[in-house]
Amino acid sequence: MDATVSVNSVIADLAPGAPAARVVLRSVLAQTEPQAERIAARDLPRIEADIVDLEARAGEGNAFHSAAFLLAAARHLPAPAAPDVLAVWRMAGAPARPRLIGLLPLARAGFDLAGAVARGWRHPFAGFGGPLIESGAETTFFSAVFDYFRRQTAPPSALALHGVAVDGPTMAGLRAAVRLQRGQMELIESHRRAALTIPPPEAADARRAKERRRQRRRLAEKGVLTFRLTGDYGPARAGLEAFLALEAQGWKGARGTALVQDPAHAAFVRAMAWRAAGRGQFRVALLELDGAPVAAALLLTAGRRGFLWKIAYDEAYAVHSPGVLLVCDIGAELAREGDLDLVDSCAVAGHAMIEQLWDGRVAIADVMIGLQRAGAPAYQAAVARERLRRGARARLKAAYVRMRAFLAA
Repeated sequence: MDATVSVNSVIADLAPGAPAARVVLRSVLAQTEPQAERIAARDLPRIEADIVDLEARAGEGNAFHSAAFLLAAARHLPAPAAPDVLAVWRMAGAPARPRLIGLLPLARAGFDLAGAVARGWRHPFAGFGGPLIESGAETTFFSAVFDYFRRQTAPPSALALHGVAVDGPTMAGLRAAVRLQRGQMELIESHRRAALTIPPPEAADARRAKERRRQRRRLAEKGVLTFRLTGDYGPARAGLEAFLALEAQGWKGARGTALVQDPAHAAFVRAMAWRAAGRGQFRVALLELDGAPVAAALLLTAGRRGFLWKIAYDEAYAVHSPGVLLVCDIGAELAREGDLDLVDSCAVAGHAMIEQLWDGRVAIADVMIGLQRAGAPAYQAAVARERLRRGARARLKAAYVRMRAFLAA
């Protein structure tokens, strides 16, 4: 662990002839000041119990930064994609012992180069990027994070965080820490995506509701139609396998991007789901016709927040919209149970299907924070490069979509 700058600065102010006072003061301050430690992906198992404990104290739950998710990623994803973490500790209790108050997964490549940008971990499997932080400790956590990076031999010019909730306690603590240190922060990109609030509001579109009832009746005419949402360990494992098989039968399987087609991805999702199911953090929803799945979804939970992580359906029944029917059933069942307050769709903004079904919205942003003095040219250059990179990526994506449409015509 690294002592914080505030501890060192106070001790440095003591007179040179007071070594005993220095020792005593260092000991006292170390009991209260947060301390940051970078932990390699391979070493995450040693703090698994601390992460699980932090999850219960977090002000903003994040299933993608849970112990189950991070340890599975560290073990099974290829080395460049697996996250290191920045852990922030504070001494607490009697006798005093380190308590984990925050965890920021880090991208492993490039952050420690001179003038580079330190980046929070970003992966296609992770639908939300807010750090896991003890409720009420958000500002303290970010201050310790900033101090850690500034003490590096070649400190980065900025810290980039991906997918942080705009209206949550994490963003509020981040803004406060930036103000305290007279720093700079910019929202590089933001969007609003669909979410299910519980209890959900009454359906406002009678025409669409009528159409969904018609589709359900037509599908039920082909056999016995049943829905189940399970989180029990054994059924969840079986449900996961049903999902993986269904996904591989569809368009992702045709493209070669289904989870089960990549050995590392298949190992990751199984290890993550089995561990999360054992802790009540993983559920599988199935819409079945005569016992065979026609739609399936994977849900992750963190406290009273849920995440609709993955969904697949049998394309032979596409005319009946089994995926839509499944999402409707999930919403009704979660409302009946009442264990969650909100379910994040993890979908792109403007998603045609989910935004017709779920009226709630979650504002998400990517953020860059300056780690050098206010107005530093390196930070301004980093922001400009980031905007340029994102603009180029958006143009390439648009060109790719147009090319696919042209070839399909």
